Amino acid sequence: MSISSEEILRALASVKLADGRSLPESGRLTQISAEDGKVIFSIQIDPSEVNIMESVRAQAENIVKALPGVSRALVGLTADKPASAAIRRPDATALGAEKPARRNKQKPRRTRRQTHYRRCVRQGRRRQVNNIMQPGAWLSQPWA
Repeated sequence: MSISSEEILRALASVKLADGRSLPESGRLTQISAEDGKVIFSIQIDPSEVNIMESVRAQAENIVKALPGVSRALVGLTADKPASAAIRRPDATALGAEKPARRNKQKPRRTRRQTHYRRCVRQGRRRQVNNIMQPGAWLSQPWA
């Protein structure tokens, strides 16, 4: 014999929360699944209520197990994580301020030495690359 969700809800009406309401009246129950004598549902809680609601969960599980036609009962507590604690700064433009002007970031120009070094490396002129490390040495030697 299969048990219905209405019978489970009637049995859970005897489980009272700290505020005096019954568990089904509180609206904390998720969809009850009852198949082949197995009953599964969860109770939605706030993360700060976990210690208080554990006894309610155990009481609800014992009441559902005692019902005729129920061989197993699984009751879980589910808690959504609170929103991120990071504080967002208000957008200055939303408050009516103008956006700051964007600067054009230009790459710095290469010096004459850097340009010569890159050209020598690219062309495979190793001797002039080595000589460039000595200031003025590459100017005194003829180009190869």
